Amino acid sequence: MWFNLTLLLFALAGLVVLFSLKALEVAGRKTPLERFRARTDAFITSDLSFYRKTAYAQCVSLCRRGYFLCRERLFSIGSTLLASLHHLTLRLGEYLRARKALPTQGTQVKGSVSFYLKNVLEYKRNAEEMQKKNTGNSPTQTNDTVSDVSVK
Repeated sequence: MWFNLTLLLFALAGLVVLFSLKALEVAGRKTPLERFRARTDAFITSDLSFYRKTAYAQCVSLCRRGYFLCRERLFSIGSTLLASLHHLTLRLGEYLRARKALPTQGTQVKGSVSFYLKNVLEYKRNAEEMQKKNTGNSPTQTNDTVSDVSVK
């Protein structure tokens, strides 16, 4: 505890000295801060410019890493969500089949056939019968069959 108190008092004394020297400098008197500033300004402008460039490069590198990490995490989260959604839809399908709300796979639902399809099927059957009838009677093919009708 005494160490912490001593450290706090030392820091406060340093701040008081620093602010009093700055007040004297603003008032127009010569202080040791002027000489210290002349040395440190040269150091900051010449030597620390290198560190500024490397800090920028490191910042860019960290931003890229963060971007790729976030992109990877988002893809993994998306794939997990899709897998969960797929699992839920499978369970919903099983539930609905158990309640007989959905037909099971492999069973055909019999419904009504359209009138147009019935007519086309009947026409084809009649054309095949006519073809068989005409080819069975004579060796040459007759023009009675309807072969020039094109379906669009």
